[in-house]
Amino acid sequence: MYAGKRQQTTRQEKQVTNFNVRSRPHRPATRSLLTQTLGNQAAQRFAQACPLRLPNPGACPFGNGHLARIQRTCPVSVQTNRISQVTCLQEPRIQRQAEDEPAQTESPVARIALAGAAAGVSRACPTPTKTDSTGDKLVKDVEKLTDDEKIYFFTGQPDSLKPQNTTSGTAGDTAAVDNVLDAIKKHVIDNRFDALKTAGNTARKAQPKKGRMPEIKVVGTPHRTASDQAGLYPSKFKPFKKKATKVKSTLVKKWTKKLKKVKKKIKKGLAPLGKMIDLVSGGAIDLQALDDMVDDMIKAFVETAADVIIKAKIKEAAVHRLRTSTVPGLSRHHWGTDLDITSVTESNWTTPKYLKLSAWLECHAPYYGFFKAFTDDPSRGGHKHEPWHYSYLPISKPLLGILLGMSKTGYGTTQAGTTRSYNELIAEVAIAELSSKGKRAWKNVLPYAIEVFKDIDYTEFIKEIEPELLP
Repeated sequence: MYAGKRQQTTRQEKQVTNFNVRSRPHRPATRSLLTQTLGNQAAQRFAQACPLRLPNPGACPFGNGHLARIQRTCPVSVQTNRISQVTCLQEPRIQRQAEDEPAQTESPVARIALAGAAAGVSRACPTPTKTDSTGDKLVKDVEKLTDDEKIYFFTGQPDSLKPQNTTSGTAGDTAAVDNVLDAIKKHVIDNRFDALKTAGNTARKAQPKKGRMPEIKVVGTPHRTASDQAGLYPSKFKPFKKKATKVKSTLVKKWTKKLKKVKKKIKKGLAPLGKMIDLVSGGAIDLQALDDMVDDMIKAFVETAADVIIKAKIKEAAVHRLRTSTVPGLSRHHWGTDLDITSVTESNWTTPKYLKLSAWLECHAPYYGFFKAFTDDPSRGGHKHEPWHYSYLPISKPLLGILLGMSKTGYGTTQAGTTRSYNELIAEVAIAELSSKGKRAWKNVLPYAIEVFKDIDYTEFIKEIEPELLP
């Protein structure tokens, strides 16, 4: 009897395990099993939503179908404004698996979708807003700025790039840039974001108190200046524990010692040949001078090699840091269009409450013109995923077009009088700000970092964003 019961259970498990999301779950046998497992209402929702039209079966929160996951979730297809994603409705009365069972990992999309259902994300998200008459006027105000003022605008108003006074020719005329930035910030925060915040917090109050999504508020305002970021970046920029010069000295001593040992062995093996050369040449060849020349070659080689290694290490650390932070002059916050919502602590956004907030924002924020700038698309380069960073598209999109369009004429001139590229511009701003504001960690890598920063491609970090935000 026990064996027969075990055999029947095995058949049921096999049936669910072999269940594929592309199949038709409302077949009688499968429907019956789902009803037993989930209850009648959950099974009905499951049947109405399937078959799931997914480009990749692995994108489904429970893969090709596993009993442990089906016991906890029921998928429902939700058509958003741009993509079709899977939302799971969790049955509160269904208990999770035993504590000793291995935890099932779920994709970020699945977790956000699961939270979205609990947050009351509707099947049809509101139509995104991509135009704004007031925003258009503000963009025109930016277009009217001089090239020097635009550069000052886009790089966060660094002291080193204050535009010239058009009347007196002296540096420090920032009134035009200040006025435009203040107008953009006021419109984005006081008008557009306030409407989003009101709608979000109204939806929040409609949710059960236990587990409701966090309150929507601004924690990272637009118009963050280059000087503000100068103190943030170097404190965490630590490619070496010691000064780069001490690291180089250690490498040079270590490699010189090894190469001289090799030279000594070679010299010992070629001693007879040296005597023959001395005899044939009659002492015309100065073997000691030749030996000294080899020493000079070893010294030059190890110093060059050490410089290459150190620069590569600094560049690797800098690019890695750029994935999670930024350097002065590069941030989109400088434009007055981008803001951080509720929390900038990454671990918060993996909790159920914040997943609900993330799902609600992804669905409703575009209706108010706000789009997530750095998405969780694994194929996207540049800055890493930031679920809290939203950009006001009607203004930021044309502003990015203006910034990229300036590449045709260049971003001002270098000290040598040549046309400056965008990479050179950001490197110049970053080095100037970090050198004046930087802490010990930054000074430890000078002057190597100056050369390294000029070799980084910063355009990747302004182009690798949500496609809707690209001009």
